[in-house]
Amino acid sequence: MEAISGEIRETDNPVRIIALAQAIETMGTALNNNIVNSYLALFKSLSPRAKLDLISRLTQSLEGDLKPGNSLFDSAFGAWQGDESAEQLISDIRDSRNFNRQIEGL
Repeated sequence: MEAISGEIRETDNPVRIIALAQAIETMGTALNNNIVNSYLALFKSLSPRAKLDLISRLTQSLEGDLKPGNSLFDSAFGAWQGDESAEQLISDIRDSRNFNRQIEGL
Protein backbone atom coordinates (compact mmCIF):
# COMPACT_ATOMS: atom_id res chain seq x y z
CA MET A 1 0.00 0.00 0.00
CA GLU A 2 1.24 3.43 -0.89
CA ALA A 3 2.22 5.66 2.02
CA ILE A 4 -0.23 8.46 2.69
CA SER A 5 1.51 11.76 2.20
CA GLY A 6 1.07 15.10 0.56
CA GLU A 7 -2.05 17.02 -0.17
CA ILE A 8 -5.02 16.22 -2.34
CA ARG A 9 -5.28 18.58 -5.28
CA GLU A 10 -8.06 19.18 -7.79
CA THR A 11 -5.86 17.67 -10.47
CA ASP A 12 -5.36 14.40 -8.57
CA ASN A 13 -6.76 11.24 -10.03
CA PRO A 14 -10.19 10.46 -8.48
CA VAL A 15 -9.15 6.83 -8.06
CA ARG A 16 -6.16 7.98 -5.97
CA ILE A 17 -8.42 10.18 -3.84
CA ILE A 18 -10.80 7.27 -3.21
CA ALA A 19 -7.86 5.00 -2.36
CA LEU A 20 -6.52 7.57 0.12
CA ALA A 21 -9.95 7.91 1.74
CA GLN A 22 -10.24 4.14 2.06
CA ALA A 23 -6.74 3.93 3.53
CA ILE A 24 -7.58 6.60 6.11
CA GLU A 25 -10.81 4.80 7.01
CA THR A 26 -8.93 1.52 7.36
CA MET A 27 -6.37 3.19 9.63
CA GLY A 28 -9.19 4.58 11.80
CA THR A 29 -10.83 1.17 12.03
CA ALA A 30 -7.49 -0.44 12.89
CA LEU A 31 -6.89 2.18 15.58
CA ASN A 32 -10.36 1.57 17.09
CA ASN A 33 -9.76 -2.18 17.02
CA ASN A 34 -6.40 -1.68 18.70
CA ILE A 35 -8.02 0.38 21.48
CA VAL A 36 -10.76 -2.22 21.98
CA ASN A 37 -8.21 -5.04 22.09
CA SER A 38 -6.15 -3.12 24.67
CA TYR A 39 -9.21 -2.73 26.90
CA LEU A 40 -10.11 -6.40 26.47
CA ALA A 41 -6.63 -7.36 27.64
CA LEU A 42 -7.21 -5.29 30.78
CA PHE A 43 -10.64 -6.80 31.37
CA LYS A 44 -9.41 -10.39 31.27
CA SER A 45 -8.10 -10.06 34.81
CA LEU A 46 -11.44 -8.79 36.18
CA SER A 47 -13.80 -11.03 38.08
CA PRO A 48 -17.04 -12.05 36.37
CA ARG A 49 -19.00 -9.80 38.74
CA ALA A 50 -16.81 -6.79 37.86
CA LYS A 51 -17.23 -7.55 34.15
CA LEU A 52 -21.02 -7.62 34.54
CA ASP A 53 -20.91 -4.33 36.42
CA LEU A 54 -18.81 -2.81 33.64
CA ILE A 55 -21.23 -4.07 30.99
CA SER A 56 -24.13 -2.56 32.92
CA ARG A 57 -22.44 0.82 33.23
CA LEU A 58 -21.44 0.88 29.56
CA THR A 59 -25.02 0.01 28.58
CA GLN A 60 -26.38 2.82 30.76
CA SER A 61 -23.95 5.32 29.24
CA LEU A 62 -24.96 4.26 25.72
CA GLU A 63 -28.65 4.53 26.53
CA GLY A 64 -28.07 8.08 27.77
CA ASP A 65 -26.23 8.94 24.56
CA LEU A 66 -29.03 7.57 22.40
CA LYS A 67 -31.83 9.60 23.99
CA PRO A 68 -32.63 12.64 21.83
CA GLY A 69 -32.53 16.08 23.37
CA ASN A 70 -30.89 15.11 26.65
CA SER A 71 -28.13 17.70 26.45
CA LEU A 72 -27.92 20.90 28.46
CA PHE A 73 -27.75 22.83 25.19
CA ASP A 74 -31.06 21.38 24.01
CA SER A 75 -32.72 22.17 27.33
CA ALA A 76 -32.10 25.90 26.73
CA PHE A 77 -34.73 25.95 24.00
CA GLY A 78 -38.49 25.56 23.97
CA ALA A 79 -41.56 27.11 25.47
CA TRP A 80 -41.62 28.66 28.93
CA GLN A 81 -42.89 26.21 31.50
CA GLY A 82 -44.59 27.89 34.40
CA ASP A 83 -47.97 28.70 35.91
CA GLU A 84 -47.46 32.46 36.12
CA SER A 85 -49.23 34.77 33.71
CA ALA A 86 -47.25 37.04 31.41
CA GLU A 87 -48.22 40.05 33.52
CA GLN A 88 -47.00 38.32 36.68
CA LEU A 89 -43.66 37.47 35.05
CA ILE A 90 -43.21 41.06 33.89
CA SER A 91 -44.05 42.33 37.35
CA ASP A 92 -41.59 39.91 38.99
CA ILE A 93 -38.81 40.94 36.63
CA ARG A 94 -39.42 44.63 37.20
CA ASP A 95 -39.64 44.19 40.99
CA SER A 96 -36.35 42.30 41.05
CA ARG A 97 -34.44 45.13 39.42
CA ASN A 98 -31.96 46.73 41.74
CA PHE A 99 -30.86 50.27 41.04
CA ASN A 100 -28.06 51.36 43.32
CA ARG A 101 -26.50 54.03 41.18
CA GLN A 102 -25.06 56.87 43.22
CA ILE A 103 -24.90 60.22 41.49
CA GLU A 104 -21.90 62.17 42.64
CA GLY A 105 -21.89 65.91 42.72
CA LEU A 106 -19.34 67.82 40.68
